[in-house]
Amino acid sequence: MFLSDTWNAAGTESNHYNVDNATKGTVWDYGLALDNRWSNTGGTFKLYALNGATNAQNIIDSNSYITNCTTSNNCNYRENQETAVNTKSSTVTNTGVSGIWTVSKNTADPTKSALTFTIDLKGTELLDYSSFAMHWGETCQNDVIEGLAMHVHVPLPGTAALLALGLGALGVARRRRPRALPPGAAAA
Repeated sequence: MFLSDTWNAAGTESNHYNVDNATKGTVWDYGLALDNRWSNTGGTFKLYALNGATNAQNIIDSNSYITNCTTSNNCNYRENQETAVNTKSSTVTNTGVSGIWTVSKNTADPTKSALTFTIDLKGTELLDYSSFAMHWGETCQNDVIEGLAMHVHVPLPGTAALLALGLGALGVARRRRPRALPPGAAAA
């Protein structure tokens, strides 16, 4: 999975599929490197900062995984799509933040199956993003989930607690303050 605060959905190619690739779309800021990308149940991952000026410096593309395709076995995959974080690149930095991912299958109702990523972003600049762009796809990149969620900035739990404390203090102060009598009323 790749994350950024901006998203270039269309890239620069008019067909947006065959020719468009990781060199023409969003340059991702962060990537999740899964411990076992082939697991059907989940595992752990690490968050990496992608500091290269281009995706080519930061990623491993789909061509690196699809190696046995020839004209005789007719493979279908999107070429040069961002597939995994290149953790060996000099432009990629481990942030020290990790999380878990799970695959839950619901055979009775497949629409309730889910792929879930859980991570504590405390201490990362991701908490300051007001929008999140993300890209996730199968290794072949034929099925891709990519999009942008805007206005997602959520205050930290500490900020909410301070706000509640401040509002409570204002309420107590208001109750303790002597009330002014209406004009013409006599004091008891």
